[in-house]
Formats: sequence, structure tokens, C-alpha cells
Amino acid sequence: MLNIVKKLRCFPLLFLTLITMGASATQQIREVLELDGARFDIDEFPLDSHPEIVELVKKIDSRTCSAAWRGYKALWTIRKDKLYLSHIVKNPCAEKSRRKLRSAEYIYPNNLFNTETSDYIANWYSGKITFRISDKVYVYKSGVTGQKYEAVVYDILNGEVISRNIETVERIWE
Repeated sequence: MLNIVKKLRCFPLLFLTLITMGASATQQIREVLELDGARFDIDEFPLDSHPEIVELVKKIDSRTCSAAWRGYKALWTIRKDKLYLSHIVKNPCAEKSRRKLRSAEYIYPNNLFNTETSDYIANWYSGKITFRISDKVYVYKSGVTGQKYEAVVYDILNGEVISRNIETVERIWE
């Protein structure tokens, strides 16, 4: 009887170990910057800083998936030193899916913001727009890991490009 109790005590530990071994995270679908016909995945999510983001997400009526917890992907462009929202892909997982159970839908700024023109300057956004131009180098510092790469970095102030530089970017995960 004592022998059976000892074996049962080990079962929860074995069960938890097996479950955690299978846990992993899905990389999120990045937003995209289009420049002169080329597309680049960017590190930032400018639409998230819109003052009415909660209402916009309701309007988008997004469908989430493991690779797009926000349920949408925004495409941006820079023209004449201004950052524009080009369009939003609703349900971006369908865009990448081979099975196409649901089709991706495109929402244009004039429909989202009830404007006459489809050109919509992201005047609410101040921050950086960063896209990688080199291979990633994985780094390990003081017990934490991350990656380092060369990137084009645009500094944006109220939707206007203030500067553009090539910088070394280091992302550390803690």
C-alpha cells in the first residue's frame, strides 16, 4: 500500500513536466511598411496608439488567431515624409493560410474613419518605425537572451518623418 502511494505522488510531477514540454508561443504577424513597392515587416504597431483604438477595433470586428491576437494587421506607407495608414487586413491568418477557411478582408481608412479620401495620415502617431535590413544575431547577456540586427529607423512625430537612420537594434527578452 505504501509503495502505491509513493508512485501516485510522482504522477502529478510527471504530468506537469510532460504538459510544459509541449508549451510554446506563436510568433505574431507583423505590421508592414511599404516603400517604393517593397514591403518590410516593422517592429511597431502604430494603430495601437490611436486615441480611439477601442472603438476602431470594434469597427474592424476582427477575428483573432494564435498568430494575430489583435485580429488585424495594418499596412503603412511613407510618402513625402508623412506616415499613412494604407489599409487593414482583417483576419490576417486567413491571408497566410493554405486552406483559406475564411478569406482575409481589407478595410480602407476612408471606411474606418468615415473620410472622403483613402489617404489617411497617422497624425496620432509619434514614435519609431523600424525594419530589419540585416540577418539577426542572437545574443546572450547576463542570463538573458535577445537578438541584434541592423535596421532602418524612422523617427515619427505626429505622423511626420523627423529623421531616418540606420541603427543597430538590440532586443533583449527578460
